Amino acid sequence: MIDRVIALSVRARWLVILLTALVAGIGLWQATRLPIDVTPDITNKQVQINTVIPTLGPVEVEKRVTFPIETALSGLSGVESTRSFSRNGFSQVTVVFKESAELYFMRQQVSERLAQARPNLPQGADPQMGPVSTGLGEIFHYSIEYQQPAGKGATVKDGQPGWQSDGAFLTDDGERLTDDIARVAYLRTVQDWIVRPQLRSVSGVADVDSLGGYVKQYVVEPDATKLASYGISYQSPGIVTRLGIPKSCECWRPALSREVRFMAHGLEITRRDASAADLRAIAARTEDGDVTRRLLSIALAMEGMDRASAARICGMDRQALRDWVHRYNAEGVAGLSNRLAAGAARRLDAAQMRAFAALVEAGPDIETDGVVRWRCVDLVRKIKERFGVDYHERSVGKLLAAIGYVRISVRPQHPNSDPEAQEVFKKTSQRLSAGSSPRRRAASRLRSGSKTKPEWASRAH
Repeated sequence: MIDRVIALSVRARWLVILLTALVAGIGLWQATRLPIDVTPDITNKQVQINTVIPTLGPVEVEKRVTFPIETALSGLSGVESTRSFSRNGFSQVTVVFKESAELYFMRQQVSERLAQARPNLPQGADPQMGPVSTGLGEIFHYSIEYQQPAGKGATVKDGQPGWQSDGAFLTDDGERLTDDIARVAYLRTVQDWIVRPQLRSVSGVADVDSLGGYVKQYVVEPDATKLASYGISYQSPGIVTRLGIPKSCECWRPALSREVRFMAHGLEITRRDASAADLRAIAARTEDGDVTRRLLSIALAMEGMDRASAARICGMDRQALRDWVHRYNAEGVAGLSNRLAAGAARRLDAAQMRAFAALVEAGPDIETDGVVRWRCVDLVRKIKERFGVDYHERSVGKLLAAIGYVRISVRPQHPNSDPEAQEVFKKTSQRLSAGSSPRRRAASRLRSGSKTKPEWASRAH
């Protein structure tokens, strides 16, 4: 077989050379079109839908956000699989399409389905599709820092933007940054409002994510008393304009309750009679360690710490912290103490309890009841006959304890007994001292060597 191939190649050598040149040319042409990357992107075609809603926990996010989005996306043509996960205040749904599907057409279909699902989502939930990129498409990471950290080596010119003689930093807008938190927050502001918009305008850049730093926020806490004196409430239509807040600002929510609320990753602390510092002071004076831990955890949540961290620091889980926050909102500091759960309600009402107490006080009738003193089994029968309620003997004992009775001897006194005859018998009967008991006398005879006859031997005849 090999000899024939070689012979054919020699006889048709020009044809073999032509075919070899053609295959080599096609290979060189394909090599020029081959995308070369250090880390090739082997991720399948997918679309991610991210939803941020800080006021809901993982269970609520799964039920009210993730599940409705997955239901809306079900049935799309070209979908291979759908996966999702829910976190505290965050939901992500990933839809994976077939390799033959057109990604931009699929994104258009996903956008239409999300528009249909938005009315069924809770208020404040706005699902957004991720950019057309994957984790392997990141280009680089960068950080924004001061040119002269802490003003070391900087030229100080008081009153001009830059480092000042007192260690503060003066921004271009005239804002004076005096502490580390304010200076780090200014770096995040520069990233979000100056650097990020310019980078997103570059061709080929899908998105720019911001990590770290402190997002600058303006907290407006109106005085409810003064607002009421002017006839203004939190629900007033013109309160946003009167406070000078732009209508385009999404941070203001006029549909608040009457009380200003602290929101700490799903924890809603509505009481305002004590601040975080006040709760710490109360915890320092409290002798109960459990109450101290609960006060400190609520103080941490009021200061802005997330629920998981506050619960972990104070030795409890997130659900326990949430339950104690609800108790604190309803009852204040007094509601954080340990207390026994309320037992089952009595099956006898107040009038029946009074009738039961009168029955016990009157005592039994010897002729009809056949006893001279109440027993629990007798009272069970009486309660069934008079009130139609079934009770156990132990439950009857609890009823007796509730009306002030205690358990006495199980051997009642005979009604025909004569107390005087009993006293005479006590005085005239022979008393045996502790040293002259029959057992001790038998033991002394054994020690003296006297012969004794066992009790069982005398009865064996």
